[in-house]
Amino acid sequence: MYQQLASIFMDNPEYTDNGIQVHRTQCHGCGLLRICDDRYRCLECPNYDLCGRCHDQRRETLDHRTGHVMVHFSAQNEIFGEPINNLEKDVTLNSLKEKYRFEEHSLVQCNNCKTKPVRGLRFKCDDCRDYDLCINCMQLRVHDTKHPLLVIGKNWCPQIPIEDIELGEELGRGGFGRNSIEITR
Repeated sequence: MYQQLASIFMDNPEYTDNGIQVHRTQCHGCGLLRICDDRYRCLECPNYDLCGRCHDQRRETLDHRTGHVMVHFSAQNEIFGEPINNLEKDVTLNSLKEKYRFEEHSLVQCNNCKTKPVRGLRFKCDDCRDYDLCINCMQLRVHDTKHPLLVIGKNWCPQIPIEDIELGEELGRGGFGRNSIEITR
């Protein structure tokens, strides 16, 4: 009975009435059946997803730790602006390493080994302002292991027209150095 109800609930459209992206997966932090808007998948824990709220709160569970490498889903089956055909096969650290091994982040320098440009996957600290690691330094765990690292693709952020940006009192959490930027008037 529960499985039937869950499958009906999970098969609803991919967007809410107000246009918020809905991911057909459960948050392992709070138990929410469908993640709305931001979704993060751990590349170190098997089949482990967090909603944006749990990720921002740095939610930890039995095996999942805050400093694990995460990938951000921009849409239901899409990362770095590219479609994903097989979630379990395509969204692993090894498969992403292989797929993006020739990618070059021409303006990015690894904060540890100073390699510029960063080639292959890029890992951005979600707590520190402007802190990036190459794949080798990430695997050596040279950065604070309590800081979440996000895998960043070369095309990770689309261009946003300046007129679509609204300034508030503070920037949101999880904004790549969330504690380092304040807007004053």
